[in-house]
Formats: sequence, structure tokens, C-alpha cells
Amino acid sequence: MTRPARTVFVAVLAFASVEAFLPGPTGRTQFGAHSVSVVPYSSSALPLSSQPAEVDAGSLQVLGDDHESEGERLAKSVAGWLDNEWMEQEVHIRMGDAAKSTYVSCRLVGDDEIMSIMTAVSENLDSNWNEYDKDAFVNAWDIGNYVADYLMHRIGNEGCGCSAQIFDPDA
Repeated sequence: MTRPARTVFVAVLAFASVEAFLPGPTGRTQFGAHSVSVVPYSSSALPLSSQPAEVDAGSLQVLGDDHESEGERLAKSVAGWLDNEWMEQEVHIRMGDAAKSTYVSCRLVGDDEIMSIMTAVSENLDSNWNEYDKDAFVNAWDIGNYVADYLMHRIGNEGCGCSAQIFDPDA
């Protein structure tokens, strides 16, 4: 059984940066969208279901048990991505090494979930951000999103597209 056709309009807001959510000089939030799109969306093709939809992100088990090597590859990819995106900086290597350390720790305790590894990487970087903040052009959550895209790419799944391009350290 399908739902009757109906069209709804979805507003899509794109923000220039995280600064759009930060308090301005007056103490009020500077909530300003960089661009706004209103898109018609038809729900007629959606099946009627009482079950929530699940997304299969895939399993990291296909990467094998050599977590140290995969972590090293991840660290080089993070640093290479940041170097290409901005400019070569030593802080990019340190942030990549921190992502590697968190990745390896998660995998050694049996964590194969991309989302939880992404969150762990972001939270670890965020809790130690004073080590990176002076020279970084991104934040901890940008790196966490990149790690999720990187891992999705490594297991052969399409990522969320949060990162422009995955840096291949072997190329």
C-alpha cells in the first residue's frame, strides 16, 4: 500500500560556516543562512510502513585485523586532505595521528561502527583542541566527518559527501 500523492516543500539551508551559529558582539546569535533553497518533494512513491528505515553503513570488519596499518593510512589521509585543502602544516600530522590513535583504540575493543568511531575521533580531538586550535583551519567535527567519509570509502560504500574528496595516501 502506498500513501496518496502529496507534495511538500522542503527548505534547505546552507551555512557558510559554523560561525553563523556563534554569538556576535551583541551577544545575539548571528543566525544567517548562506543560501536557501525551497525544493518540492513528492511523497507518492514512498511505501507506507510502520517500521523505521535502517541504513546499512557496512562493516569495518572487511578492513581486517591490522588496525595499526589502517590507522596509519587514515592518519596520512587526514593530513593529506588538510594539506591539500589549506596548506601543509605540522598540526595536520598531529590531528591525523590523534584520529589514528582513536581509530585503533576503538577497533581493538571490537568497535566496527563508523558512526561511533567518527564520534570518538571528534570528541577526542575536541577535548584536546587547545593542542590544535592555534594553527587549525577546521574543527574537530570536520575531521570526524572526514574520518566517516574515509571509512565509508575504504569499505566501498558511498559516503555522506561531507568531505570534498578522500585523499589517497598511496597515490
